[in-house]
Amino acid sequence: MQKSGGTWLLDEKRREETPKGGFQLTIQEAETYLKNYPYAEKPIHSVKYVGNRTLENVHGEFALFYQFECDGETYYISPVDGYVLSSDLENY
Repeated sequence: MQKSGGTWLLDEKRREETPKGGFQLTIQEAETYLKNYPYAEKPIHSVKYVGNRTLENVHGEFALFYQFECDGETYYISPVDGYVLSSDLENY
């Protein structure tokens, strides 16, 4: 992306495939991602890891999510594919 006149413009589109076995994000990598998460309603400043959560009705490695408290809001992020859920488990 590039900035032009105060606006970010897409200068290149590139698709990156999820590696076999997923990304296997560390807690620190997930924290960095959440601090830079573009879909949060407001920028996230405080990110604190509070544990793991296994979602019902999801099978295998995709069921495990890291749980973070971010500026008073709870977010879950999958270490496998970086999928982020809000505290009410809505997807983003």
